[in-house]
Amino acid sequence: MPELREIKDVLKSHEFEAVLMSGSGTSIFAIGEPEAEGAFLQSMERLKSEWGVQVFKAQFLNRGEGMDDWYEPMGFEQS
Repeated sequence: MPELREIKDVLKSHEFEAVLMSGSGTSIFAIGEPEAEGAFLQSMERLKSEWGVQVFKAQFLNRGEGMDDWYEPMGFEQS
């Protein structure tokens, strides 16, 4: 789909570290911070109005030093 290429190209133009598409092509995501956040938000508003693009800001979660688990066990007893 040409629209997917344009969306990916718009993200690349904002100087993210990486712009990738999911295997099935239903999601395009960027890693890093845009060079100019205001210009990036304007671009996303344009894509949203043209194709209904949704934008979600996320961040990586890291384990603390010395932590072996990503979560705290619920405390259920095993039999």
